[in-house]
Amino acid sequence: MITISIVGPESTGKSVLAEALANHYRGAWIPEYAREYVTLHTSEPSYADVCQILERDRSDLLDPASSGGLLLPEASMGVEEPTIVFFDAGLIIDKVWLDVVFNRRPSWLTDASGTIAEPLRTDYYLLLAPDIAWVDDPARSNGSDEVRSHLFELYHHEILQMGRPCGVVSGVGSTRISNAIRLVDAFLK
Repeated sequence: MITISIVGPESTGKSVLAEALANHYRGAWIPEYAREYVTLHTSEPSYADVCQILERDRSDLLDPASSGGLLLPEASMGVEEPTIVFFDAGLIIDKVWLDVVFNRRPSWLTDASGTIAEPLRTDYYLLLAPDIAWVDDPARSNGSDEVRSHLFELYHHEILQMGRPCGVVSGVGSTRISNAIRLVDAFLK
């Protein structure tokens, strides 16, 4: 099974892209659990809350087929087990959140160099540029262009540190989806 993480600052279209790519490739996607968690809780997430989100994301990554969050788009119905799974957000975003907000993280998340541990890395990363308009909703809090650009750089740095292949996705609407498909096609070749 090929795993692809879709990473980017808030309001860059990760959820829309994850579903569109799962549909295009007749695969599956796992929605961002942090959004669900934050929406259900009224207070600002604590370190323990983020660790709980992280545990769920780790479980989803290590065994996507058993994930309670695994979604098969209509195009994938009838497929016994998807050959490709797209993760909406995931461990890089969790790690950066822990580093920036709490300045600490669970020891199992990273290796000796401070990068995400090898078994927790996906095969490919799509990094979404913050080049689309911010859309406010209750689960988002980092809407300034400065913060979104800074988060983009932090995510990019994390991917580079892991040495995993990565494509940067830009564009608006269907152009963004087409650009992502071109990057995934190139990776799959």
